[in-house]
Amino acid sequence: FKEQSSDYMVIQPPKSFRAALNLIVNILRIASTEISREQGLEHFNVFLAPFIKGLSENDVRDEINLFLSSINLTVPTGVSISVDLRVPEFLSEHRAIGPRGDVTGVYGDYAEESLTLASLIVEALGEACKSKAVFNPSPIIKLYPGRLSSEEEGVVYGAHSLASYGPPYFVNLLPEGEERASHLATGERFPENWKRDWELDTVRVGCMGSVTVNLPRAFYEAKGNREAFFSNIYDFMEKALRALEIKFLTIKQRAYEGLLPLLSYGGGRDPYCRLGNSLFLVSIAGLNETISLATKRAIYEGNEPLKFAEEISSYLVRITSEFSKRREMRCALSLTLESEASRRMATLDLEHYGLAEVNVSGSKDRPYYSDLNSLLYNANISLDNYLAIEERLHTFFSGRHLIKIPIRGESPEELLSISRKITSGFKIPLYTFDTTIVYCSSCHKTFRGEQSKCPICGSTGTITRFIREDARYKAAPY
Repeated sequence: FKEQSSDYMVIQPPKSFRAALNLIVNILRIASTEISREQGLEHFNVFLAPFIKGLSENDVRDEINLFLSSINLTVPTGVSISVDLRVPEFLSEHRAIGPRGDVTGVYGDYAEESLTLASLIVEALGEACKSKAVFNPSPIIKLYPGRLSSEEEGVVYGAHSLASYGPPYFVNLLPEGEERASHLATGERFPENWKRDWELDTVRVGCMGSVTVNLPRAFYEAKGNREAFFSNIYDFMEKALRALEIKFLTIKQRAYEGLLPLLSYGGGRDPYCRLGNSLFLVSIAGLNETISLATKRAIYEGNEPLKFAEEISSYLVRITSEFSKRREMRCALSLTLESEASRRMATLDLEHYGLAEVNVSGSKDRPYYSDLNSLLYNANISLDNYLAIEERLHTFFSGRHLIKIPIRGESPEELLSISRKITSGFKIPLYTFDTTIVYCSSCHKTFRGEQSKCPICGSTGTITRFIREDARYKAAPY
C-alpha cells in the first residue's frame, strides 16, 4: 500500500478501502499471467483494517461483495484469503499502513476493525452460497484454541455454517509457531523455518514446483529386500529433487531475461517474489499401499505399520533436508497427492508388473494410489484414530498437508464440535470439511450430498455436481 512505480506510471498508495481492494484485484489479475495455480492474501483482514476506520458496516459490506465477485469472475487462478480472528501477536506492534500510505498507529490498534472485516467476509460468502456455492476465493479461517469472545464465536459459527457448502478451510493454531505460518487452500504451508523471519518466509513467496515419487515402485523393484527398498527411495528422491533444481534454475533464468515481469518486479535486490525463499515440493504417492505390502497390514491396523511409515517418512525428510542445505533450496515433503499423478503411476505399475504383483486402490480399469484422506472414506476407522495418525505423520510432511473430513448432514454445531476437538487436542495445521455439492441452474439452489435430480424441480438436466477430488472443488460428471 506504499507508492510503487513501473516503466509506465507511478502507482499512488490507495486513498480508500475501495481503492485498496481494486489494487489487490488488479495485482491478482496481472499475476495470474505468471502464476498457474493459487495466489494467497495473508492476514487479509488485519492489513486492511486501517482502511475501514470510520466507515459504516453497510459501506464495507458493499465493497466486500464487489471485491469477492470481481475475484470470482475475473481472476483465473485460485485465490486464498487468510482471515484472522485476532491481530496476531507478532503483528500487533508493527506500524499500520492506512490510506495514502500513511502510518496510522500499529495493527494492534485495529483489533475491532479487523474482526468486523472477518465477520463481513464470512457473511458475504454465506449470502452468495445460498444460491450457488462460491469456490473462489477460498476463505482460510484461523482458529485459536481455548475460549473465544462472543464476537469471535459469531465469526466461527458463520464459517462452520458456510462449511456445509464447501468453501472454507481452517487453520488450527494449536501447534507452536502456526500463527506465523502461511497457508494456501491447495494445502501448501509456509512456516517460519527457512530464513527464521516471518515476512521473508511467508510473504511474497510461492510454490515453484512439485514432483511426485512412486513409493510402491521402489518396493516392487526391491523384491522384498529392505536395503534395496531404501536404496531405491534414495535414488527416486535424488532424481525428483534434481528435477526441481533444474526448474528452479530455469525460473531464475527466465526472470533474469525479463519474461516474468511481475514476479521479478523490484530488481535483483528485492523482487516482488522471493524466489530463493519459495517452496519446492516432493509428493509421495502410495504410502498406504507400500505399508500394506511391507507389513501385511493397513497403516491404521496397529503400531507396527505406523512405525514403519514413520521410518520411511523420516528417511525421506533426511534426504530432502540434506539436499536443501546442499543446494540452498527450500524443499519439503507433501502428503497431499495430485490425483492425476497417482492414477497415472498406478496404471503404469499395473501394466508393467501385472495385477498379481501390485497393490493399488480402485478398480483394474481405474486404479490409483491413495493418500491418508482415503482412510476416512474407505476404512472402518474413527475420526479420533484417523486424526492421531495424521498428527504423527504431519511432522514429516510439512510442505503440503490438507486434511479433508467427510460430512453428510451434520449441522454447523456438529461441525463446530469437530473443530473444537481438533484445536484442543490435535496438532494438525490445515483441514476442511468435504461433501458433494449439487447445483440446479433452474432453481438457482445448492444442495449437499449426492443427488440424481433436483430435490425441488425434479430436473436431471439442470444439475451440476461438484466434488473435491484434490484440494479444490471442481465440476464432475455423474
